[in-house]
Amino acid sequence: MSPQMQNYVASIVFRLVLPLMPLAIAGVYDHDILARALIVTASMYAITQGMATKNLAIFAINFVTGLFMIALYGSVDARRSAFSLVSLMPFVAIFGTMLMHLFERYYRHMVDHEPIFLFKVKKDGNTWI
Repeated sequence: MSPQMQNYVASIVFRLVLPLMPLAIAGVYDHDILARALIVTASMYAITQGMATKNLAIFAINFVTGLFMIALYGSVDARRSAFSLVSLMPFVAIFGTMLMHLFERYYRHMVDHEPIFLFKVKKDGNTWI
């Protein structure tokens, strides 16, 4: 596997999948995900993924999505399951955020050859170890 592909896969794992693990683990243990937990996760996910981008448009979209999810949080019953119709929006927010960042990360790591970890760069800043 090329170093670029390794960086792309690592960025997907560390930046897109790993932040969702607490929600997945809670779903496995409880056999359900509460709507409020999903909405908080979607909000934090959108905002933090927006902070990790170099693209201003993606940042703005993710920030507004996060704010929208924060506003939605107060309108949902605390005990409602996340798998109801009202909770489709957080799933769409998470999936949309993930899709935008998959494309952006592909460009950053496969096209621009940007490493995910700075310790993998030699001192001149341009070559792979």
